[in-house]
Amino acid sequence: MEKDIKRQDSDSLTDSQKAILKHYRAIADDGKFFGSHKWIAKEVGVSVVTVKRANERLRELGLLRWVSGFGNYKRRLRGTANQYHLVEGIGSDEDRQQ
Repeated sequence: MEKDIKRQDSDSLTDSQKAILKHYRAIADDGKFFGSHKWIAKEVGVSVVTVKRANERLRELGLLRWVSGFGNYKRRLRGTANQYHLVEGIGSDEDRQQ
């Protein structure tokens, strides 16, 4: 039953949210990855606001967690990034296919 609920939640995502989730799955190493909103937006081809909204929606659904503020604080060469963690066993098999 829990799997059905999570699949239903995944089906309620917008196309942009699904594209962002698919990108996260493609770049995640052991479920974890780093990236700024700006970098993710550029990689997926959406706006920064869309990334922020998608992240919030994915977190609401229990699909994504993150810690803010990773980056180079001394020199600000790359700005800051977030450390993301994808929660395992979510979404449909179609989303996972590469």
